[in-house]
Amino acid sequence: MLAAPAMSKRTTKAHSAKSATGAANARRHPVGSRWQRMEAVFTYPGLYDFQDLLPGTLHVDEAPALRPGKPGRTSSYPDLLLFALVICSRICTSQRALAAELGRPGTWEEVCDLYREGLGLDIDLPAAPPSEDTMDRFVWRLADDHPASRLRWAAIQDRLTQVGYGTARFLGNFSDDHAPVDWTTPDYHHLVFGDGTFIDPMSDVLLQMDPITGEKVPIGSTAADPCRARFQEQFTDPEPDDKTARGINHVTLSTWTDYGWIVLGTAHATGGEIHPTMDLLDRLLDLAKYTVHTVVWDRVLTGWAIQDLMATRRVMVINKPVARDGFAPFFVDGQAFKPWRIGKRIAVERFETGQSLPLGTCIYRTTKSHERVNSQFYPLPLPESLATCPGQHHLWVDDGALFDCFLSDDGVWWKRPQAATAIEAKPRPGPNDLWSLPITWHLACSHAAESRHEFTTHWQPAAGRTGRASKGISKALRELRPVPRYAVETFGPIHGLRSITESFNQWFQKTLGQHKRAMRGDAEGQEVDHLAAAMLANSVTYYRYLLCTDDD
Repeated sequence: MLAAPAMSKRTTKAHSAKSATGAANARRHPVGSRWQRMEAVFTYPGLYDFQDLLPGTLHVDEAPALRPGKPGRTSSYPDLLLFALVICSRICTSQRALAAELGRPGTWEEVCDLYREGLGLDIDLPAAPPSEDTMDRFVWRLADDHPASRLRWAAIQDRLTQVGYGTARFLGNFSDDHAPVDWTTPDYHHLVFGDGTFIDPMSDVLLQMDPITGEKVPIGSTAADPCRARFQEQFTDPEPDDKTARGINHVTLSTWTDYGWIVLGTAHATGGEIHPTMDLLDRLLDLAKYTVHTVVWDRVLTGWAIQDLMATRRVMVINKPVARDGFAPFFVDGQAFKPWRIGKRIAVERFETGQSLPLGTCIYRTTKSHERVNSQFYPLPLPESLATCPGQHHLWVDDGALFDCFLSDDGVWWKRPQAATAIEAKPRPGPNDLWSLPITWHLACSHAAESRHEFTTHWQPAAGRTGRASKGISKALRELRPVPRYAVETFGPIHGLRSITESFNQWFQKTLGQHKRAMRGDAEGQEVDHLAAAMLANSVTYYRYLLCTDDD
């Protein structure tokens, strides 16, 4: 990353008049005005790391291949400058609005000065800002489906990960000088999180087959000429993720620094979200090696994904386990039992008064009330210290937590109110460059020394991305978490970082304008807008760091 350009006189004057004090308030340091955010884009050193990937985007020699019959000419605007302006268009919600903003007296001149300062070259630039069409043509060249363009776009996405990771390290995340990994106390400086969001299609116009002519015709368009109807043909198939949304699912991978979020990668899903999610994680983990410890995601990451990330990447997934479907019987020593059906009101009362809950029922406090979960549960063999204890222990993994359970006289399995506590969860290298996870537990027991048992479980996850975990103990160990949802004080702050991704998704939708619809009709064009929003977010976070260090 290059050295950061100096802030403009306009912002320096405003900042000296009113500023926050110290890095402790960094997250709340406002970067609110349009000009501040535009300046942030050109002040961000990571912008200039894209320069070697962009030359030739509008060159004449590519035009016949990319747009047959329209040879065009070389743009008088540098490609890197156009790339920066496409990022700035997310500030104004459209390229048209940005062109109007750049047309204000003195604005274009200041933008040119910032660009020269960041580039470190005193170059000649056009006297007038580019038009909306000029910026639009640049976007379509980036999004073109020509093989050369697709290769270039893949390189641009890789560069976003490289630049984002470098920025996050500069701001204090993913440092090499850290204590050994212990997932009983995850560190958010070594944590990444993400989510996908469906962006509504650019219009509600549909293409339907005309039964007479056999041609596709637009339905719902107000265009006088059907050939000019605006419609979207590409959509994400929502069925693999059990969703019904219509649009394209855009996936974002981020981390949280002391100065705000940093986006580490963007992608879009054509089907299930799991595939772009794993691609984004692979891209980052190939670069970051073992400086990333934890991934927080939703239920997209389950099964083989959890196993493979731990076995091959030494990365723990923290999420809410998938709930149980129905009340199928389970077996203990060959005897069949059914999960006890208990009403939510009674379950909440028992939870609040510290009484036992049936196996397969979990209650969690929410901001408004309580949430009841019909949880999945699996038995675990007893370690020797518990098997010989007169306390009659039975270990079960329920919703990721480890409970000691007992069988009542009426044939119901109940969980004792207090779950086992993980006191150490440090990964261990093994043969074939695979990792395992021993977890040391404390379980309260009046019959044990110091009124507690200490024992260790050993999880050897399976590597690979096609198979499922075997049944029995392997599946139980896969679902067992050192930081389960039950451990509210530890789980809440870590899993709560997912809300930052949801905030980013909402903010990204706002950058698309009042109606929060896609700006373009194809997935490749929408990917450009998504990456532009990611670069804007990173620029603002870095700019906030500059403001805080200026305060100091």
